[in-house]
Amino acid sequence: MKVCGITNEEDIKICIQAGVDALGFVVEYPIDVPWNINRTFAKKLLYLVPPFITTVLVAGGENRNIVNLVKFLRPDCVLCFNRY
Repeated sequence: MKVCGITNEEDIKICIQAGVDALGFVVEYPIDVPWNINRTFAKKLLYLVPPFITTVLVAGGENRNIVNLVKFLRPDCVLCFNRY
């Protein structure tokens, strides 16, 4: 099971305790959503995820921006979502 919209350390702890398989982080999404976080904060959160849980970057917008986010964050997976 993947839980998306992780925005803080407490979310990560709760998900680990619940036994989730993957955590999704919406990073610098091109439209305003309440679970959107910036790349610097996302990198700090991704560092807290244990290796047995898959990290997923949820991104949208221009391809070059998504590629830059992937290079910076190094997530396990990328989910490209464009609805704007």
